[in-house]
Amino acid sequence: MEQELQQTQEVYDLIVNYLVTYSFQIVASTLIMLIGSTVARKVSGLLEAFMVEKGLDITLSHFTASLIKIIIIAFAAIIALGTLGISVTLFVAAIGVLSLGAGLALQGLLSNDGAGISSIVARPFVVGDTISVQGVTGIVKEVKLACTSSVMKTKS
Repeated sequence: MEQELQQTQEVYDLIVNYLVTYSFQIVASTLIMLIGSTVARKVSGLLEAFMVEKGLDITLSHFTASLIKIIIIAFAAIIALGTLGISVTLFVAAIGVLSLGAGLALQGLLSNDGAGISSIVARPFVVGDTISVQGVTGIVKEVKLACTSSVMKTKS
């Protein structure tokens, strides 16, 4: 019984020592992530509202705002990891290697996403346009990265 109490005391001392040593780093990284996500949400919202106000396409506005939000959150995560003492250079290199491998593995799918980005940027058709493909006519309901959906009207 005495040995179990001693082991429990050692574990307790280890946990307390860890929290005393690293608590400020944990709190700081948590604050960085909270602030980063808040800033990302506000900046993307303001950017999207500004782009819509200036008359840009809704799909392009939403895509750009989402991309900016992801970039800001990624930067905040890298800063938070650095605050925790985690080597960020190895992490970024690993992400690069994994991205290259995933890119080669998903080459066909990524080409479709490239076509989706091209459709969003070039805007050959926008929400509300009437289009006809192989005798089927419809109104464009939304344009996304991977697909464009429409409401079918008539079949010729």
